[in-house]
Amino acid sequence: MLKTITFNAGSSPGQSPLSFNLEPSVTIFVGPNNAGKSTALAELQNAIAGNSGSIIGRVDIEPMTENDAEALISKLSLSNHPNYVEVQSAGGAVQQFHIPDLRLILTSASYRSRYWNFASHKTRYLGGSDRTNLLRPQDRNDLSAPSTEFGRLLMEPFKSQSFRNIVAEELGLHIGFDALSQGSQIHLYFSKLPAPDEGSLSVDFMAWRKGARAIGQVSDGVRAFVGILLKLAVGDPDIFLIDEPEAFLHPNLAHRLGKEVAKGAVDQGKYVFAATHSAHFLMGAIQSGAKVNIVRLTYRDDVATARLLDNVTLRTFMNDPMLRSVGVLDGLFFEHVIVTEADADRAFYSEINHRLLHEGDPRGIPNALFLNADNKQTVPNIVKALRQVGIPAASIIDIDLIFDGWNVVSKQLIAYPRHTSDALSNQSKAVLNSLTAAAQGDNTNEK
Repeated sequence: MLKTITFNAGSSPGQSPLSFNLEPSVTIFVGPNNAGKSTALAELQNAIAGNSGSIIGRVDIEPMTENDAEALISKLSLSNHPNYVEVQSAGGAVQQFHIPDLRLILTSASYRSRYWNFASHKTRYLGGSDRTNLLRPQDRNDLSAPSTEFGRLLMEPFKSQSFRNIVAEELGLHIGFDALSQGSQIHLYFSKLPAPDEGSLSVDFMAWRKGARAIGQVSDGVRAFVGILLKLAVGDPDIFLIDEPEAFLHPNLAHRLGKEVAKGAVDQGKYVFAATHSAHFLMGAIQSGAKVNIVRLTYRDDVATARLLDNVTLRTFMNDPMLRSVGVLDGLFFEHVIVTEADADRAFYSEINHRLLHEGDPRGIPNALFLNADNKQTVPNIVKALRQVGIPAASIIDIDLIFDGWNVVSKQLIAYPRHTSDALSNQSKAVLNSLTAAAQGDNTNEK
């Protein structure tokens, strides 16, 4: 389906626009506030239709092979009209497609303008309120050929077991479905116990349902977590756009959701695009082992950037206990990062910066994150890691560093570009010489 995505900006001003290949996987937009993450998500739908936006330049379509097109068409519901199939959009609207025309739309690049008419029905945008409404009762229809998510989970155990296990592991709750006692709809319930005789009207099942919790009796976080996983596991859309998937979720749930979204996108052959402010969601996706595209967007002084972050480098961060413990990934959501020696230093300099910004002093650094290392020796490793992924980073070291010898000082400079480290080196040597001369002068006076 989707082949490549091209942005309007590159990794820095003057660089070529970012462009990379797409495949069934998750692409995550990160960056500071007002960098354009949500805007990029919204522009994707128009980009697939062939229209460029302020952030997304274009999305190219990969025509299907004839065999893949036939396989897709065979999964669609037949219409009452001969040679027509029906596709239901996320909003519930149903459109009919003439099968010979649909074959051309799917297999020929020249039908791009008409492809979006089909793809729009296979795309689902999940904003804040959408996520909490994903578990509403669904029509039962014909359960011998289930056409809804609830029906599939009820009638196809091989598809639902993994999903049910995740819910039970993370929430301590089992899901069950009542498909018979409430008219023509299937209702989902949560309980501490697995449902007996699920979908029946047995005495045991009705007793279970009486003690179970309906959708309105669980939190927004539970509904959002389960709803997103439900759509990925058995939903019809092939393209998901999720804005702030971590909303309503505890950090541990955000981490698990990131992991399952990344794995589910690959396993189910879906394209997932997410805009997030959560390092926990991001970490879960990276640690899933699935391929993840992470795009860092920035926008400052009317200049935009778009940088694809290297998966190997990010996994290295996550495998390094020191980098993981100081919260390096949090830096992806700020414009600047300052690294200090210890937590007390971090609190001190962060407070100074806060007061400068509060007073409108131009020396304050907006949208800056202060991190602390364990000691001065680990500071350059953190700064170097941040700079490797395009995050402007600097360090603040106590002045006693220069008395530790030049070898120790020079190690602090490995994180910086050559022209910067040369300048810092010269300044450090000049300060050391001045302090040494002053100390020798004091000793002479004492004598």
